[in-house]
Amino acid sequence: MNDRMSLVTDAGSPVTHNLSAILRFSIFAAIVALPAKDAHAATIGTVTGAVDTPRSAAYYTGTVDVPVTLEADETSAEVVVEALVGTDVRCTANDSITESGTLQLGLSNLIPGTPNTLRVTVTGSTGIVTTDFSATVTPPAGYTDMCYKPDDHLGEGMYPWTNAAKWFSAPNSSTPLNFCPSLGDTVLLYSSKNNLAGNKPAMTVGTGVHAETLSLRFGVSGYGVDGHIIGLTVKDGGSMTNAGHVYMGNRENGTIGSFITVEDGGTWYTAKNFLLGRHSGQNTLLVHKGGTFGCDGEFIVGHGETVNTAMPPSGVVTNAGTMNIYDFFVSNKNGASGQVEVSGTLNIGRKLTLGRSSSAGASYTHFTRDATLTFSDANTPIYIGYQADATLEVDCDMRLAGNSTTFQLGCASGVTGSLILNESAHIPRCNTIRVGANQGGRGVITLNDSSSIASPNEIFLGYQTNSYGKLTLNDSCMVTNVRYRIVAGRAQGAYGEIEVGENAFIGNTVTNLSLGLVEGAFGLLRMRGGRVEMQGVASGYRLYVGCSPDETRGAVRGWGFVGKGSNDTAQLRLMMYGQVIADGEGEQRDLSFARFRTVGIKEENTLASVNAHGTNGWYAVNKGRLLCPPHNLFQTLTTTPLGHSHTSTQLFS
Repeated sequence: MNDRMSLVTDAGSPVTHNLSAILRFSIFAAIVALPAKDAHAATIGTVTGAVDTPRSAAYYTGTVDVPVTLEADETSAEVVVEALVGTDVRCTANDSITESGTLQLGLSNLIPGTPNTLRVTVTGSTGIVTTDFSATVTPPAGYTDMCYKPDDHLGEGMYPWTNAAKWFSAPNSSTPLNFCPSLGDTVLLYSSKNNLAGNKPAMTVGTGVHAETLSLRFGVSGYGVDGHIIGLTVKDGGSMTNAGHVYMGNRENGTIGSFITVEDGGTWYTAKNFLLGRHSGQNTLLVHKGGTFGCDGEFIVGHGETVNTAMPPSGVVTNAGTMNIYDFFVSNKNGASGQVEVSGTLNIGRKLTLGRSSSAGASYTHFTRDATLTFSDANTPIYIGYQADATLEVDCDMRLAGNSTTFQLGCASGVTGSLILNESAHIPRCNTIRVGANQGGRGVITLNDSSSIASPNEIFLGYQTNSYGKLTLNDSCMVTNVRYRIVAGRAQGAYGEIEVGENAFIGNTVTNLSLGLVEGAFGLLRMRGGRVEMQGVASGYRLYVGCSPDETRGAVRGWGFVGKGSNDTAQLRLMMYGQVIADGEGEQRDLSFARFRTVGIKEENTLASVNAHGTNGWYAVNKGRLLCPPHNLFQTLTTTPLGHSHTSTQLFS
């Protein structure tokens, strides 16, 4: 049976995600065999440690002394010093110890500015006999403006990240450090030697190189030249890891931009926020096919921390590779605009917000037919036009993690959010779709080609006071299996519209379609040759054209079919406080209501009150023809209703 003493560290690293990928500091493992006896008890003295200074490499080294006294019995054994399984921290024994002695351990690869708490454990034949947490080793802080000063360009690949002689502690330093940055150093890139706008080559992280920083900044006040685009490329098995933030376009009141390229085989990971267009210039992130980019904080395209009238802060993302993003924002503030084009894979962990701040510029985001768009959180909110105008155009499936995702378009007064689905784009089951989601907001959803929305719980068009919401189905598009209701004009002063084009379809278990739900609201179902099918029911109403005689307004206008499916034998009822207008738009076309059984009103209303607006009723205009239920379905009535005779197609009233 072995006695085991382990020394590990619990590092207070600045990184909170994917630690195993970025921790480089270590205390290397060793085994020390001693002529000791099995320890049933042990005493650990005060553990002390120190860092070797001055700094001469990317990471610090140091030593730690561990006084240990073992109380042994008659069983012969050995004492083993090792690391706990599953950590990146190891220990090295420099000296042998007796049953009462001090073990001196060497520390290496310590991150600048990062506290390392030492934990010592002794384990005997009966298990752990003592544990002590008695020392913390903290190296000095890293550099805050570590920078790269390359020579004049001598040929392709002359600006490698690993050229240690070109790294300096600050822009005003003339003494090279002769080592590369660590996870504890903030790095500044601004050199005109890497100006892509002047056909200069980008700085390169290439084969087998693992570049690391705390924060990374492109551009700074007082250095660099306006109009320059600072380039950095990661490729061919190279990687970049940032334990802090990344700021692209960091110069205040200037026009220095930046361009990051992640090529095939390159990997980029940022543990905190990644800001494209923090202050200045044109800033672009390009991820090639085979490249991988990840951010575990806020990823902001078009950040705009300061106002720049000469060139508004902007960010552009083009992704043909794989991106894994926790929070994805486009257009943040101060006139900043964002543009995103995805033909590869985008995995979003928590939320997607387009048009984040009221002072931001308009944004445009496009997912092509080859893109894969995945949301990993079942409760992901998708905001389009959150505080500034935004457009999301999707040509691919949106893969939602569950059925609790909400879509909200036009989330602030005067702000327009637009969602466009093309080709065979598909939105699967989700919670609620709110178009015109907040007071005064405007939202538009347009379905083209054969795109579809399936199984939402609810769809609201004109959700809040004085808002505007429109849903348009063109071509052969479908909205199916709405679990609860579709409402056009939900709040006071709101306008909601549904337009159903030729060959388009809304149906399969639609149980409630309300046009104008509350006082002052208006809802319009505009038929352009499509079909709207509602599910029959033993009692109650499915279609509400207005919901009260003098407070709401609703209308159905155009040509096409509104009713129930051909195999649905249950009754279908319509509550009528608005207008039904058969509008042929200049051609002989029919608006069919032939599958309804009953047109009714609320018990407390009189027939006279149904036309409180003075214009409610049934109309046929512009060569349109209104098809009503056969007369024999109304044979129990004592008055002749509007409809067809069961013996002819002649209209009468």
